[in-house]
Amino acid sequence: MKRSILVIFTLCSLNVNIWSQAPKHELAYVAHTAATPANCIEIPSKFSNENIYDAALLRSLKNKEIATVELWYTRYKQSPTFDQVKLNETRVKQLQVAYPELRNPNIKWVWKEQTEAYTREEAAKCFHGFRIFTTDEQPLWVNGYRVDDLSNQAEHISVDNSKGAVFQAKSGSIIHIPAMAVLDAQGNPVSGNYTIDYTEYRDPAQIAFSGLPMNFLEQGTNFAFNSAGMYEIRGYQNNQPLQLQEAITVDFNCTDQIRDLNFYALDQQTGNWLKRTSLDFNEAKAVVQAEQLKEMQEFVGVEFVLVDQDNQPVIAPTAPKGTQRITTQEIDGKTVATLSDVSWQDYQILKEKEPEYVEKHIVKEDSVKRQLTYVWEDHAGIVQKIFSHHPFEGWQAVTANAGFDGQPVANNRNATLLGDGSRDPGHSYPNMIKGLNSDKFGVYNCDQQYRMGKTLGLQPTYVDRETGKTIGNQFVTCVIDRGINGSFSYDPKWITISKLVETELILFTKDQKVYHVSSETLKNLPENGGATELKMKDISDQVKTSEDLKKYLNL
Repeated sequence: MKRSILVIFTLCSLNVNIWSQAPKHELAYVAHTAATPANCIEIPSKFSNENIYDAALLRSLKNKEIATVELWYTRYKQSPTFDQVKLNETRVKQLQVAYPELRNPNIKWVWKEQTEAYTREEAAKCFHGFRIFTTDEQPLWVNGYRVDDLSNQAEHISVDNSKGAVFQAKSGSIIHIPAMAVLDAQGNPVSGNYTIDYTEYRDPAQIAFSGLPMNFLEQGTNFAFNSAGMYEIRGYQNNQPLQLQEAITVDFNCTDQIRDLNFYALDQQTGNWLKRTSLDFNEAKAVVQAEQLKEMQEFVGVEFVLVDQDNQPVIAPTAPKGTQRITTQEIDGKTVATLSDVSWQDYQILKEKEPEYVEKHIVKEDSVKRQLTYVWEDHAGIVQKIFSHHPFEGWQAVTANAGFDGQPVANNRNATLLGDGSRDPGHSYPNMIKGLNSDKFGVYNCDQQYRMGKTLGLQPTYVDRETGKTIGNQFVTCVIDRGINGSFSYDPKWITISKLVETELILFTKDQKVYHVSSETLKNLPENGGATELKMKDISDQVKTSEDLKKYLNL
């Protein structure tokens, strides 16, 4: 009995030892990272850092035959005693633990050492991590549901790679493209001009035509997206795609100030969204307010100080101190302005001369503390009204430059546009979020996650209600939920709709036909879903673009 136990123990120990070793590998030397091939997924790890790998990315490999795994790293070491081989083996073991299918002995492993990085900064720009190749030469995820949309074409930006560019989109968003931002597909520097194609998807109709996914899997739970806008960036030279080596940043004009908003990037190998960071309109608003106050100081010659909840200055005073001073503070969603003695006297004159204006715009007045409470949007107008009753030199020059709403033109401009050579001076963008980082060409979005609640799965048969014939050449079915800003694209054979909200169904066919089922019709669906006939209206003559669809559905 003791002998049998000893044999079994030895075999188990051998088995553990086999899997504790990193698989044999080939070693290849390359100058630097090439563009990501179509038939692989990229799993990045931080430079000189071990990493536990994203399970969502690995799930995209399910039911696919894996041929090769490449481990990319740089030859550069910060310390001559650094053990790169040990780090590589640790990374490989962690990956195999996260995805045991990679223990298959038929998989080829290649370590790719990048040789042309001589500083930490250069090494950090190189790709570090794994590329997992399948035997399928096609991309792992293809946006197969995109419909050509003539009303929402990409805006083309011509860029001199040696200089970079700043471009304002028609939505008001600003794209900041640094110098030397791009490489060609082989990783070589690009000289001369190239083109950035920039497209935004801002409403359910545009999202429907885009075919982009509107769901997000997090810790096993599937969430839907309520969008505050998505954008797509691509780079080309001579019609050949480029890759980014320096991130493009976007000051994005969101469609609305949605709470619990996050920023996501689309993984183009898997079709999964990767959460980047949370977005806070209050922080963005504070930046805008601070910069607007600086503008007003320059124009009015009066010192304004914006303070936080702890009464600490958000911006330092820049104008010479004088008797006209206003300090503003955000309290319970309202702006509370504390006036100096002279400014308070000017306010009393305003009350006497324009009582209707004061009654309309001032929420609360505290004569002891010399404080006024109002909404921030009224701030510039109130300040102008107060100081228009103070006879200091220079005011007429300010009012002469006033916009149609009576505010100084400079204050009408959103602070995110200042200094950017905006082609749209005088326009305010209150929903702007600055500095969204786009480190790869692709698709990004600002979205709120939510649970769909009660849903209904349908296996539809689509019938033209005028002819009674089954609709052929089916391409994609778009489910537009009127309760959110979004559209969900499905294979027409099986779709999911919410039972709790008004829903519109749009069917696109491969021969460019468009059909519609209204929310009223969908109220009569079978209680448990399943196979059902949908009688659809042919709207092909009315809807050829997303703008047409938006008008047709009154979105």
